[in-house]
Amino acid sequence: MALFLAMKEGWSLGLRDLPIGIKTWWVVRTRFREFDGFVERLLEQTNATRMDSILNVFTNLQFDSVTLKIPSWSYVHGLAYQLKENEMKWAKRNLEALIWNVNIFNALLREFGELYVNAAIDQVVEIGFSKVQGNYRHKLVNGRDKYIRFLDDWDGFVDGTNRALPTPSLTKQGVERPKALN
Repeated sequence: MALFLAMKEGWSLGLRDLPIGIKTWWVVRTRFREFDGFVERLLEQTNATRMDSILNVFTNLQFDSVTLKIPSWSYVHGLAYQLKENEMKWAKRNLEALIWNVNIFNALLREFGELYVNAAIDQVVEIGFSKVQGNYRHKLVNGRDKYIRFLDDWDGFVDGTNRALPTPSLTKQGVERPKALN
């Protein structure tokens, strides 16, 4: 009622001035849209058929006919696709659903990082980054940097959402950044 009266009188309320329930609703409503974008970005990163995907570089990279040993990319890509097409389409857009989806997404990020990105980059460093062909060297550096920016953006999303909520509710599970390529 207070919100309606304030709007009727022409008052401008800031997010901090709103009642907790309305503030939580507003934050969740706006953050779900951002979360959708992160799921899309993960789908791009985990799709080895996309030319700008780091997995495309890992799949095509060879050192004297030795290929990198990474699992099939379809596993994490399939899970991310299921999150997007099944869970997020049908879930209510409330705080509990956001927390649940963020927890699943954290697990996907951790798995993608450990099984794919970090494992492949560790192999490249072990074999020798200097042995990577010129074009793939550039793609590998760009893919690694893009992945790190993605993780930094994700950390910022979780931190920003927790700051906006009346009670911080989202957890971020540290995903290890890949080693430097030297």
